[in-house]
Amino acid sequence: MNLVERLFALRQLSCFRLQTDFDLARIAEVMSEKSYEPGELVCAAEQTLRRVYVVAEGAIETNSGEIMPRILGPASVLLNLPVKDELRASSEGAHCLLLEKGLFFTIVYQCPSIIHEILSGETFEVSLPSEGGLGG
Repeated sequence: MNLVERLFALRQLSCFRLQTDFDLARIAEVMSEKSYEPGELVCAAEQTLRRVYVVAEGAIETNSGEIMPRILGPASVLLNLPVKDELRASSEGAHCLLLEKGLFFTIVYQCPSIIHEILSGETFEVSLPSEGGLGG
């Protein structure tokens, strides 16, 4: 994906809509990319994510077929909590923009509206474990 495609993918998510084009471009520039083949493991159950995933194309789902939000991992990254289920690319695969944990913290510090949107949205709740911690 080129920078414009990354910007467009990020702008589709509510947590990034309030960012200036300049700030969003800076975020897009530091994100890496990874494509997952259909059914490929993204994260094993009970593992803590080390990055935030923005699903630009395709989808990520649980073993039970539940489609995960397009932004995946903020709760796991922020609170060091494991995901509750194994996560795999859907039958169409998934192309993700990845934001490493340290960069995520830097961006949240520089652009606090992002974390506000994440915490007030459904994404944060869905990614918490079902038992124990904050999700139980």
